[in-house]
Amino acid sequence: MAFTVKTAPSPSIWNENQPTRPGESSFYTQLFGWTTTNVDMGPMGTYAMFQQSSPNVGGIVRVQSPEWDGLPPHWSVYVQVDNVDARALKAEELGGKVCVPPFDIPNVGRACIVLDPEGASFYLFTPRCA
Repeated sequence: MAFTVKTAPSPSIWNENQPTRPGESSFYTQLFGWTTTNVDMGPMGTYAMFQQSSPNVGGIVRVQSPEWDGLPPHWSVYVQVDNVDARALKAEELGGKVCVPPFDIPNVGRACIVLDPEGASFYLFTPRCA
């Protein structure tokens, strides 16, 4: 069986790590040879943007907010949708659970974290229109 890469655009547009301890980006920079650029996200904290061969390949953030308490460290995939709020409601109708309600990411877009019916987590994301 051969592995084939699809050439159609993927709705998965970003990968991000949410560690429980600060400074976890050094593991990935040393393991993969990535570099980081820190971005001030205001009250959300500092976001370390990973770079490799393309300008940005992902990021790492340690969010300190009551909605995020209890979430274990994890990698997240962002799935681009037309309307985060509407898709979050639809996810719940289909048996999923919104564990972090829709929120705005300044100058970036709108997102929320959803668990599918079996408990796998992912982000719904709508980028900010220019």
